[in-house]
Amino acid sequence: MLRNYLKVAIRNTSKNRVYTLINVFGLTTGIAAVLLIFIYIYNEFQYDKFLTKRDRIYRIEPSFGQATIPSLPGSILMREQSYCERVVRVFVDNNNYSVNYKNNVYSFNNLALADSSFFDLFDLEFVLGNPRKSLIIPNSLVIVESQARIMFGDENPLGKTIFIENKYPFTITGVIKDPEKFHLQVKGVGTIESLREITYKDILEQFDGWNFYTYVLGEKGLSGKELEKKVNDKLMEYDYKYFVKFSLTSLHDLYFAKPLVNEGITLHGNKPMLFILGTIALFLLAIAWINFVNIATARASNRAREVGIRKVVGAKKRQLIVQFFLETVIITIISLFLAAVIIESIQIPFCNLIGKSINFNILYYPEILLSVIGFSLFTGCIAGLYPALWLSTYAPIAVLKSKSSSRLHSTFLQKGMIVFQYVIAIMLIASTMIIYKQLHYLKSFDLGFDKEHVVYLKINDEILQKQDLFKSELLKIPEIQKVAYSGRIMGVEWGNWERKVGDKERLDFQQNFIDPDYFETMGIQLAQGRNFKDEIGDQNSNYILNEAAIKTYDLKEVIGTPVSDDGQAAGNIIGIVKDFHFLSPRIGVSPIMFYFDKHYYNYVNIRISSTDIQTTISKIGKVWGNFCPNFVFESHFLDETYDYQYRSDNLLGKLIGTGSVLAIIIACLGILGLALSSTEYHTKEIGIRKVNGATTKQIILMLSKDPVKWVSVSLILATPLAYYVMDKWLQNFASRTRVNGWIFLLAGLITFLIALATVSWQSWQAAKRDPVEALRYE
Repeated sequence: MLRNYLKVAIRNTSKNRVYTLINVFGLTTGIAAVLLIFIYIYNEFQYDKFLTKRDRIYRIEPSFGQATIPSLPGSILMREQSYCERVVRVFVDNNNYSVNYKNNVYSFNNLALADSSFFDLFDLEFVLGNPRKSLIIPNSLVIVESQARIMFGDENPLGKTIFIENKYPFTITGVIKDPEKFHLQVKGVGTIESLREITYKDILEQFDGWNFYTYVLGEKGLSGKELEKKVNDKLMEYDYKYFVKFSLTSLHDLYFAKPLVNEGITLHGNKPMLFILGTIALFLLAIAWINFVNIATARASNRAREVGIRKVVGAKKRQLIVQFFLETVIITIISLFLAAVIIESIQIPFCNLIGKSINFNILYYPEILLSVIGFSLFTGCIAGLYPALWLSTYAPIAVLKSKSSSRLHSTFLQKGMIVFQYVIAIMLIASTMIIYKQLHYLKSFDLGFDKEHVVYLKINDEILQKQDLFKSELLKIPEIQKVAYSGRIMGVEWGNWERKVGDKERLDFQQNFIDPDYFETMGIQLAQGRNFKDEIGDQNSNYILNEAAIKTYDLKEVIGTPVSDDGQAAGNIIGIVKDFHFLSPRIGVSPIMFYFDKHYYNYVNIRISSTDIQTTISKIGKVWGNFCPNFVFESHFLDETYDYQYRSDNLLGKLIGTGSVLAIIIACLGILGLALSSTEYHTKEIGIRKVNGATTKQIILMLSKDPVKWVSVSLILATPLAYYVMDKWLQNFASRTRVNGWIFLLAGLITFLIALATVSWQSWQAAKRDPVEALRYE
């Protein structure tokens, strides 16, 4: 019996090749989209799961939205073994450093300096070395496997000494595998005691200096809230003049938590985006289901006589349902195989699109593979359920007496499902256009400074000591227009500074250390007062604010107002600059305070001409090599660094855009299938109309009128839904574009034209047929 079912199923699917291809393409696309998004979401939820103590690890954070705290709270909590089993401070710097080994220079970034119990708390996999002893000896360093291969090749790195910034010696005591699913993307972990030599002696006992991630391992059985209370109670006992209330974020929640100030190399996921991706994948699968159901029901008349004959010769309803389900299973198995082929072939492009590497092999884990097969068969069966039940209910006498009487053509359910398809397609197209409109708005927004044609370099101590000479040598290059030093760069968090301004206590500012040429180099305009001047003693004294600081803190007659730090006079306000967005316009303008101090520069900003940029970079590299040949030369374009803030929005636009294209294709293939079936059903009618004088144009209009109605209804339904969703998304931006009505009309027009083109082609083919052939059809 099963063999007979299978034979008939294969015969029917091969006989109706066009409809089979449409169903296979739709289900393949839907299943591939669901599996691809599932793999991505599964990978996103794997961060930090490999850590055996993950359930009890928390990061301590201050209440004002920053990820780092001073070193002293960590030192205090280390003494409380009763409820804090481990406390680990981590000083992280994501800047690039030059590393010297055997007179070779290498680039090294994402370096962390941590307490000796780092690898006890975070049990990363060691390739070489002992995790318990690797950070005990001063100036020890554990590096990742990829960095070890770059610097040492096949040589055993254990015991070898390297020099960071050609100045600080570190001995390699361990090699770990590159942590792929660890929220801290470290390339190396060294002893935290090295900071005393690199910075200053008392850095690990500071009340201020908010530079340390601090992790705590809570006692077993202690909840996060209980641990948080104990931590705050303990710190309250100390004369902690910078005390704020601290909160604890569990490692369970850290990856998907909102990014904070000073996150450094901490990775974060985007749960709303995962939800959007999952929804798009399910929409694509739903559209494929709808195609399957619609085509099956539209072609019911072709199977009606088969059903009638089978029932007359004794077939039962259950047997008919099994027959139709088997046909669905065959199509589903073919679709699943093709979906797997697609996923295998697009792994690299997909990873390039999302900007990270993900593990596709999870698809072949036994438990997941079985789940995938089960899910695919389930979706296929769901798609075939309604047609199977419906076809099996035909009355044998009625269908054998009249083919047309058995046809339930253009049912309400069928129309509703078609409208649903186009609602989704229009929503996706409109959403894509609004996202790209917003991105264009942000990128063309007047930032208040000019980020184009600015190159920046991370400088070192050798450049810092010869900064005036280095600057003058750069200005000798004809293509260089301006040069200025700064402590921070545009597009990256600047960090907080608290100062007393006049009689207002502890005002919070974003801060940057700059030289007098900075404003002109960056195109920032002065609104009041004057700029810094080295020759009149502005260095290490006096401040410049932005307009947002004046408005936020309601400062009056601010020029000349004294500024103090912890009661110590520090200078006066000498100028005010116009507001500018050093971060994306999606964030409002924050109060900013500028300070002139040559000792705190980290970057040199170079404005160049737009002609022959690569030659100019080469010339800058030669000047760099003359000053510090033992340091790697790395240049960066400011506009690229700044635009990196839009990466998640760009990705969202690309993914929704791809989803909208696929949705339109699948929906139009479904319409094509229905058009083929409708043409076949109306073959005799078309012949009679043509004999009676109907023109080709009239026939095409008759067969094409339904898509016009479907798209019109879909546009009415999709517009408020898309507007609501995108309005919610735009509320995440402090500066945002308008949602215009023409976007929805254009989305509807695009959908209509594609659907009309699909149907018109088949209608034209039918209208051009010889009416004699049409009348012979039945």
